[in-house]
Amino acid sequence: GASGDLVSSSVGMGILLAVYTLLLLAMFIITVVMIIIRFYRNMLGGEGYLMHTLPVPSWMLIVSKLLVGFIFELIALGVSILSLGLMMLSSGSAKEIMQAIGVHISDLGEYKTIIVLLLITLLVSMVYTILLFYVSLAIGNLNNKHKILVAVAAFIGITIAVNIISGLLNINSFATMFFVAGYPDSGMSVFQALLIKQIILDAACAVGCFVGTNWIMNNRLNLA
Repeated sequence: GASGDLVSSSVGMGILLAVYTLLLLAMFIITVVMIIIRFYRNMLGGEGYLMHTLPVPSWMLIVSKLLVGFIFELIALGVSILSLGLMMLSSGSAKEIMQAIGVHISDLGEYKTIIVLLLITLLVSMVYTILLFYVSLAIGNLNNKHKILVAVAAFIGITIAVNIISGLLNINSFATMFFVAGYPDSGMSVFQALLIKQIILDAACAVGCFVGTNWIMNNRLNLA
């Protein structure tokens, strides 16, 4: 009957949504893996002998790899946003979703500062993440026998340290989200402060990762 058709339709939509989510996740994972593999092979593996003989400083090589990785991440992000938008438009749910969260296109101008800060936070975070992979691989490369294991340990250690610093700076996105929802007038300024803190922290960490990677390549490069 009608109830059976409704259940079947809901199950079908649930399966499609699960498959779509898995495909997006796979795309981002493959993108990250490719960024890691290309940097490791080109800069720290056998191809590194050729790369480091080029008449350019190490920091330029790192920047070139960073730009390529960043572009790949932007493409993956753009594809996911485009596919999500097309799916919403095809299902006719875009308007309902906007109404459900109480946001209208005409009102988005009021949130211009928040939107800009969110975009900057996202972009800086993407750069920091790539450089975190790079410095972790560079640290792992200092070890002759367990390069990958040491790189993973370095990644985890740096991530934990950054999270501790984040906690000390009171950068807690979820707590702030609830505060903004409860006190929208004063909450927005708190949310902006949170985003600015996050941008500064991620930018500082990105610079630290870049400097660390460059120092290792200039002083402790190990292509064995």
